[in-house]
Amino acid sequence: IDKSDKQDEVFDIINDKNIYFRIVKRRQHYGLNNNIIAGISEVLRVFDAVIVLEDDLIISRDAIAYLTNQLKLYKDNKKCFAVSLSKGDGNTFKCWGWGIWKDRWNKIDWTVNPGGKNSDSWDMILNENMKRKKMFCKCSDKNRVKHIGIKGTHYSYKDLFSVRRWFRKLRELTY
Repeated sequence: IDKSDKQDEVFDIINDKNIYFRIVKRRQHYGLNNNIIAGISEVLRVFDAVIVLEDDLIISRDAIAYLTNQLKLYKDNKKCFAVSLSKGDGNTFKCWGWGIWKDRWNKIDWTVNPGGKNSDSWDMILNENMKRKKMFCKCSDKNRVKHIGIKGTHYSYKDLFSVRRWFRKLRELTY
């Protein structure tokens, strides 16, 4: 977890739910790209796949089961680059709640420049790698995730309460 003003609050939630294998606390701000790439690489040294959730997401009750199932189901489909909680057509990598396998992650060319806005962002680089390899992202048939952060910030109670109606709908999802 990268150093931020919300770090203690996020740790309290993680510890309360006992949802981690290992947490690396950074003493200084590491930067989003470096933090994501290093964190996922660290997990994939131990496991064959990883599920990635950021601290400013609300996920459906079945989100982890859904991603776990999709990772198992598509593991041997080498055209599948990643799986996602977001609804989509598979032509774009969706980074709000997703999973990827070690073999796909290890083949990412981090020097790729997709061009355009945010071309140096880790998710844009993943998206460009997926497209160049003619792969797809297995997206959910319905959104199982909601982003509640504000650009440049992370988890916030104010954001949580502003999405109550969406959250009630999300609770109705079943897998």
